[in-house]
Amino acid sequence: MELYLDLLSPPCRAVFLFAKTLKIPFDFKHVELAEGQQYSEEFAKLSIVKKVPVLKDGDFVLTESTAILKYLARKCLVADHWFPADLRQQALVNEYSSWQHLNLRSHCSKVFLFKTLFPAIMGSEVSKEKMDIALEDLRHSLDLLEEKFLKDKLFLVSNKISLADVVAVVEVMQSQYNPKSKAEKRKLHSSQPTVLWKHSVIHLFDYSFCSGLGCAGRTAKAECLERSGEKGAWREAVSRSS
Repeated sequence: MELYLDLLSPPCRAVFLFAKTLKIPFDFKHVELAEGQQYSEEFAKLSIVKKVPVLKDGDFVLTESTAILKYLARKCLVADHWFPADLRQQALVNEYSSWQHLNLRSHCSKVFLFKTLFPAIMGSEVSKEKMDIALEDLRHSLDLLEEKFLKDKLFLVSNKISLADVVAVVEVMQSQYNPKSKAEKRKLHSSQPTVLWKHSVIHLFDYSFCSGLGCAGRTAKAECLERSGEKGAWREAVSRSS
């Protein structure tokens, strides 16, 4: 099985982290977006969409990160909590993966574009008005992440991690990854439930994968979650490890 990825892309990172963490064997095929390799004739033969990620399993080709994640979960028979067989729990994973495209993903990407890519490429800052609108949209999406999905649970769908959390956390980390904006990062992500959720998801991935991607990883062990039992105990454990 081959995965065509560029780890600068959050959807690609979601697929990569899931496959690596679950020890799913695959051949990594690097497609450099900055070099325009997705528009090459060779890549177009693989996918007319000309975007990453792409999965190739024998003669079967699949695009779209959420579709790839669900395919991997079913094909590789991972633990049920990642993509539950229960109809309603699975529907909740699907609900989040459908919602995030035009909400959290869109707004995190815009903030990253305005704060990091635009100045680097164009050599100038975006206007304060545009930046304020982008930040307000992101704040609204983060509010919905908590109020609609996270609520009083450990993770977005239940008290066990799912594909929804994988898809979400790479976007939240992308919007934060800008060393020149620490004060703004604190302002955007100061909400305790979101911070605790983000840390708990990151802890379940191999730290070396996260740190290699520039993510805000921590060194706490995943077993901490299993031992905690109650949400309060988990929050206390996260606080001690941060």
